[in-house]
Amino acid sequence: MIYAAGISALVAVGTSLVTVFFSGSYGAFAYTMTGHVDWTAGIVVLAGSILGIHLGVAAVNAVAEKRIKILFALLLFCVTVSVLLKQLDLKIAGSYVVMSGAAALCLVILYPFMRNFLSRVFRRK
Repeated sequence: MIYAAGISALVAVGTSLVTVFFSGSYGAFAYTMTGHVDWTAGIVVLAGSILGIHLGVAAVNAVAEKRIKILFALLLFCVTVSVLLKQLDLKIAGSYVVMSGAAALCLVILYPFMRNFLSRVFRRK
């Protein structure tokens, strides 16, 4: 969406979330109807997701859109390398590549957010 349609990163993220919401809702309904839902685990994941949503929105607003695009492209590259390694039967290496890329993405996005947040907290005192 970002490159093909020229949509901003924030609008692309929001659009993607709406799509995931509806497809996830259908999947959740289907699994619930067949009795394949662990409600305790679901509530724990939901609680973490709610916290993650707030952190993610604040972090994305604190990072320049160009940086988000570059980081997303790097994550896609890591996923590509991971798939290639798994096809070469190097599954553990592939998992490390994609998890390292995701961790780096999180750190780069959260660093400015946390720096701004902590500076505001300590200025108040």
